[in-house]
Parts: sequence; structure tokens; C-alpha cells
Amino acid sequence: MPTDFSPESEQAITYAQALARTYEARVHVVNVVDLFPYSLADTSEASEKRVELLHKGKGRLKDFMLAHRLDPKYFEPAVLTGEVFAAVEDFVRRSDIDLIILGSRGNSGLRRLFDGSVAEEIFRSARGPVLIAGPQTRAPGTDGLFQRILFATDLSAVSRVALPHLEFFLESNPTSSVILAHFVAPEESPVFDRYQKRRRLQGELRGLLPPSLQDRIADVIVESAMPGPAMTEVAGRWPADLLMLGVRYGGAFVRIATHCCSSLACQVIQQARCPVLTVRGREP
Repeated sequence: MPTDFSPESEQAITYAQALARTYEARVHVVNVVDLFPYSLADTSEASEKRVELLHKGKGRLKDFMLAHRLDPKYFEPAVLTGEVFAAVEDFVRRSDIDLIILGSRGNSGLRRLFDGSVAEEIFRSARGPVLIAGPQTRAPGTDGLFQRILFATDLSAVSRVALPHLEFFLESNPTSSVILAHFVAPEESPVFDRYQKRRRLQGELRGLLPPSLQDRIADVIVESAMPGPAMTEVAGRWPADLLMLGVRYGGAFVRIATHCCSSLACQVIQQARCPVLTVRGREP
């Protein structure tokens, strides 16, 4: 659970606590300290400044954990250095992390242009799933389980990478259910008015899950609608506890890409009342 101590990053705490208790998980609470430009100099003054910044970071992290009563049985602090997404990715690899939990303010407009989206930098580069609590996300249930899951897919190979994680949540909670949804923008889907086309796509969606999980499908939705608003509308109407998405790999220019126009995934994170679990596609 990376944090920069902002109110937005704190949105993830209740989910981290609930999942820790439910799965008896070990949660690493991570803060990344920026040592630039002191990391470039090899002087005693620069060395002292690096030590000072690290000491300050450790102190703030300790205070943060005490303030939020994060039980040492489940939560362990870690201070990293460097660029946030690169430092988190390296820690995830070295520590064999199963899940990253983030809070996000859902940047858009000029603020996104200047600040970018750290959350998107992470979920576009992370090797595993990322659970993101956006600015509209409500608190989780007391049991820490996801009962109602919305799995939105364009049926591409990228979106299908999230399927093993959907199966995990369904198998680990026998009372959970899922809505499988496929949305295509109206201007791209004139053939959706054809009954046979819709039925074929519904069958393809059902076929994403094995026979043992077919009875967990609450509904199959195929609609001609703008995908982002449609996802959040269905998730809110059900209401879903979790929205799952497969997302594209950010590539070598993830920092540039996440400072430009807001992606579909970020639009959903910004508007959804439930957390969004992203699983990135494979690298080319």
C-alpha cells in the first residue's frame, strides 16, 4: 500500500485493513522519498541531506501508521527512494507482492497535465493486480469480501488477463456473484441492434468463466453505450463492491502518457463508487 500521506492515498486504508483480516495478509505500507537532486552529488553535505530526508520519511511513516491504528500484526512500514512507480515496481518484484492497494484523487484537466497520475503510472507498469480506491469510493463491507463484482471487458486479449483474478474472488467467496458486461460506443456499434449479434456476444461473455462458476453469473450485459459512463452506471445501480478491468501496458513512455488525456480506466476510477481492480496486459 503506497502512500504519500495525502487524504487521497488514505482512501485505500480501510480496504487494506479489511483484506488483511480476511486473507491473513501481510501489508507493506510504503512511502517513496525523493532524494533528487541530492542523489546526484557525492559530497558530505549531500550525504547528510539524504540521511535527513530518509529519517524524516521514516518518522512520518511511523506517525501515519500510529494515527490510523495499523495493527503491526498485519502492517509493516517500508521507506523507498527514487521515482514512485519505478520504486514501487522494484519493491513489488523483490518482495513477491500479490496485490497493490492505492488511493487516487482521479486527476483530470490541467491538474493532470502538470501532476500526472501516479496511480496510473503504477497500474500501467505493475506486474500484478492493483486495487484503486478513487475519490467517490465508499467504505468496504465489514467482512472484507467482494460480494458483487462487475467485470467489464471489450473481449480483447488485454481485458482477459484479469479473468484469473475474477475466478479467485469468486472461488474464495461462495456467496459472491458477477455481472459480465461488454460496452461499445454507439458510433462503433450499428450492428448491436441485431438480435443474433447480441446473443452471440452474450454467449462469448458467459464462456469466459468455467462451468463450475456459471451459476455465479448474476447478469450478462451487452450494450451500445459509451463504455466509461456505462460501467460506472451499472456498478452504481447494482451496486457493485468491485469493478474489474484489464488495462494496457504503459510501455517505456508511461510517465509522458499519464500526463496527457485521461484514459478510460482513469475516468472510471474517478467516477466509480466502488474500488477498481486493474490487471495490466503483457508487455509486447
